[in-house]
Amino acid sequence: MSHILLENATKKYNDGKVIAVDNLTIECKDKELIAILGPSGAGKSSTLKMIAGIESITEGSLYIDGKDVTKLPPQDRNVSMVFENYAIYPHLTVKENLAFPLYAPCRTKKMTKEEKEVIVEEWAKRVGLDKLLDRKPSQLSGGQRQRVSLARALVRAPEPNVILMDEPIAHLDAKLRNDMRGELKRLHKDLGATIIYVTHDYVEAMGLADRIIVINEGRMIQQGTPKEVYSNPVNEFVATTVGDPPMNFMNGELTVRDEKVMFTYRQQSIYVGCKPSVSGNVDIGICPSDIPISKEKSADKCFQGKVQIILPTGAKQIMEINVEGKILRVKTPRNLQYQIGDIVYLYPEIHKICIFDSSDKMRIDYKKGDIVNG
Repeated sequence: MSHILLENATKKYNDGKVIAVDNLTIECKDKELIAILGPSGAGKSSTLKMIAGIESITEGSLYIDGKDVTKLPPQDRNVSMVFENYAIYPHLTVKENLAFPLYAPCRTKKMTKEEKEVIVEEWAKRVGLDKLLDRKPSQLSGGQRQRVSLARALVRAPEPNVILMDEPIAHLDAKLRNDMRGELKRLHKDLGATIIYVTHDYVEAMGLADRIIVINEGRMIQQGTPKEVYSNPVNEFVATTVGDPPMNFMNGELTVRDEKVMFTYRQQSIYVGCKPSVSGNVDIGICPSDIPISKEKSADKCFQGKVQIILPTGAKQIMEINVEGKILRVKTPRNLQYQIGDIVYLYPEIHKICIFDSSDKMRIDYKKGDIVNG
């Protein structure tokens, strides 16, 4: 069993002048993979280091399997960590780097030399390092060094209670990053390990995690399954964090006409639902993939705009459309033929429109524990 509870944790630096983590509570269940998602400076790495014991907890507590380990040194927490900056030993070969954790006093007497070599060779093969075991780190590419760091942490598995990963594949090239995401997913399933994964990349979080925790300025903003966080963002910050391109926002007036809710932006209006709890000035959010477009006007209430830019991205294309001075990004199939300067009509999918308070940017139609737009 490996259950983690970081409770009301605060981390301060510079004699309390800098608060990196602010009264944060995170729970990770046994065998769960959670992703901590947020921008640079959000407090993600500081949170991970507090769990590992690399950084002390200024205020709050940490429990692993119900045991208070807040004051325990790192070696007594049985936690394995993968760092973003490799942290591998330059004077050792790849093989020696991978084997290093197996020679720690707490486990060196539990395995023979042959058993250690088998484990090292197995993990080296799984991460594509089996032909590089005799090389030094200076002879490796950045991606290969990152794989050494990852494999070195995993040679201890499934012995560690917890595996912490601090953006372990951030430095890999795109193809290898995609491959490693799949491998990490398989490893989690095979090992049955409890994993906390830190990333600023929402694609990694969405693809890997059982549950995502979005943080900013050291505070939790929202948590939920990938589908919940993407489909039901609690505020505009979350909505811009989990999307590529991020959600479009338009500020305008919400009014009710014959029990129909209309949103008006300058001279244009669209229908957004029935019987709202509020009216007046709001922001609406629309994901780029939820805006069908056409060259033909097929309804009275829609947005009319002009194509400004077309960006091919493979099977899809991203179009920037100017709607009375507001640029909306729309993701469409690549085979749709449009030209810069074309007049187009936008028909946002009504049940996928999010409504936010224009002052505090919180979701007005947010329903806790429910997927509003699912």
